[in-house]
Amino acid sequence: MGLFGPSQQEKELLAKETAERLELEKEILKTVKITTGDIKQNYDIVKIVSQLANDRGGLLASASVELAFDHAETKLKIKAAELNCDYVVNTVFNHRIAIGGSKSRPTQVIEVLAYGTAVKTKNASNISRYDNPNHAQVIKENNVDADSNNWVCDKCHEKIDGNFDSCWNCSS
Repeated sequence: MGLFGPSQQEKELLAKETAERLELEKEILKTVKITTGDIKQNYDIVKIVSQLANDRGGLLASASVELAFDHAETKLKIKAAELNCDYVVNTVFNHRIAIGGSKSRPTQVIEVLAYGTAVKTKNASNISRYDNPNHAQVIKENNVDADSNNWVCDKCHEKIDGNFDSCWNCSS
């Protein structure tokens, strides 16, 4: 740090680090998914994660709920990626409106608390196996689920957990 602030070399290094971080965040935003429900995949629970985000608005703009939610979602995705997870499931978003700033110049602040369960799918390549017609045909022909010993009843076509020998729906 120079007498009058950061040197040109320090500024360039900071700019490079910032650009690399932004590129990494873009990739994370594409790969980690957030859902307010569950997913129909086998997964391992890694950890419950939570993040607090806010938007204070600006001098001429009020705080934005949408921006606060976006910040919270991004922070959750980054946290999940740090844990090597693919999804955050059963996510809950809560928000509140608070007052920030000083007494003489109060500002509206939107705070969003987001939390959910970070999970790692057991086979990341099977994310869209049912969307692929070839995979769906193989599953149908073999009368089994691709990930487990689950099976499909020949009589009523109900999916049956592999732990059971008979169909719960038609008893065959």
